[in-house]
Amino acid sequence: MQIPGPLESLSNLDGEVVFFTDVFKLGLWLPLRHLVQKILAQIGYAPRQFNPNFWIMLLRTIMVFGKVGEGEPSYEQFAHLYSVTRVKSADQRGWVQSNCLFVGQRGHFVVRVPSSQKTWHQRRVLVLGAWESAPVVIVETSIPMTF
Repeated sequence: MQIPGPLESLSNLDGEVVFFTDVFKLGLWLPLRHLVQKILAQIGYAPRQFNPNFWIMLLRTIMVFGKVGEGEPSYEQFAHLYSVTRVKSADQRGWVQSNCLFVGQRGHFVVRVPSSQKTWHQRRVLVLGAWESAPVVIVETSIPMTF
């Protein structure tokens, strides 16, 4: 892991992937758990595109399934609860967010998510090496590393 300097570009990476440091405070570990890797690969965006609220939704959904004895959620189960979309407005720079589906009918699956986070995108780390999965795990579909 390397913390880039303020003038370092993140656009021409050589085998490195970018994560925002806040996601580690939320409970993300490297290398990624196999379930997290599979869901991210199916969604198809680079890790640096996901905003912290997406990570909160994903990690808490996994935690809730485990606590109620349902095992691990599949991508389909996560997609049944949340839509995952790329924000296309110029000021959002292509961040990916998750929105709870059918909130009016079912309520929020995960509650207490921050409504506004202003500085998370400035705290980032470059990761090189076996970040996507443990060396013994076979990756069927890789996670994109860049936009």
